[in-house]
Amino acid sequence: AQLIDSGQVTEQDLPREKRGMGRPRAGLVAKGDQATFGAVVWSHGVLDTALAGFDGRVKWRHRQPVDFLPRDTEIFHAVDSIVERAERAAATRLPAALVLGLPAPYEQGVGLAGGASGDPSERSFTNWFGSDPMSILEARYKMPVVVENDANLGALGESLLGAAKGKRCVIYAKLSANGIGAGITVDGSLLRGSHGFAGEIAHVRVDDSSTVLCTCGSRGCLEGKLGMALLQPFADLYGGDFSYSDLLRLAAEGVPGPVRVLQDAGRTIGRALADLSTYINPDMIVIDAGAEAGSKIVIRGVNEQIESSAPPFIRRHLEVQPGRLGEDAAVVGALKLARASRVAWRSTRRDA
Repeated sequence: AQLIDSGQVTEQDLPREKRGMGRPRAGLVAKGDQATFGAVVWSHGVLDTALAGFDGRVKWRHRQPVDFLPRDTEIFHAVDSIVERAERAAATRLPAALVLGLPAPYEQGVGLAGGASGDPSERSFTNWFGSDPMSILEARYKMPVVVENDANLGALGESLLGAAKGKRCVIYAKLSANGIGAGITVDGSLLRGSHGFAGEIAHVRVDDSSTVLCTCGSRGCLEGKLGMALLQPFADLYGGDFSYSDLLRLAAEGVPGPVRVLQDAGRTIGRALADLSTYINPDMIVIDAGAEAGSKIVIRGVNEQIESSAPPFIRRHLEVQPGRLGEDAAVVGALKLARASRVAWRSTRRDA
């Protein structure tokens, strides 16, 4: 009665039993946490903004193609939109927590990893991201904020509701026009490493002869073999405006050149994934190349390298599958992380 009076549960009639005496049973249903959670995921050309309830159901979402580099003004505008929608959808003015996803290595409480000179401004991001955007957002909006790498969020999403649901150890690799990102989950939780950089296979050295500096400050990184480098061979055939979307479209149509380029990219990625698999022994590798057909072509090359480079006891039970969630993966992961941060924050408050 006290729970009903306080609004924490509601009474619900249950189906009557055919036999039985006495008063019919009554059912009690928990109303649950009425809090909302926000996600802003900046991932290679798209700003994805979403608001969800405690049950994970998305109440509002907006995807916007962007051709600019991350700036604080765009992030603030996206968060303002979430706050406005939260005010309409729930009794509370602010979301209970917010997750910001960025397409770069990020260290919790510090900011983006700097380049060769240590100056974050040289990484094509504004100085605001080189400081600690988590603290800046928390101070501005007075709510818990988590900042995470977008590939880590994708890994979390695919492990929660996607191709890797129920798998114990998963490597998620995302290929895009800007390169490659990867995340690792163990028992449904992110494996971040000591400073948040676990799974950064984009900066594994794959070309000892390269003299080109990567944004991380090293040479011969995997990222330099992917992304825009995949499009260079097509400039003479299709023109300088040939895009990664064009590559995926033509590969899906079976055009030999694009198919060959994506399969070769899979071989390049596959060697790094084969080595990483030997280290951590995953159940599954999930590949997201931006489209299902493209992912399956990349997987061919990945499987070739795993077959030739990983030991039999590693590859025996290893599955390589395309992602199922596509553009939803990072948002699903972000909303899960936002809810978890809220639960942890409330637990900390109770302990205090």
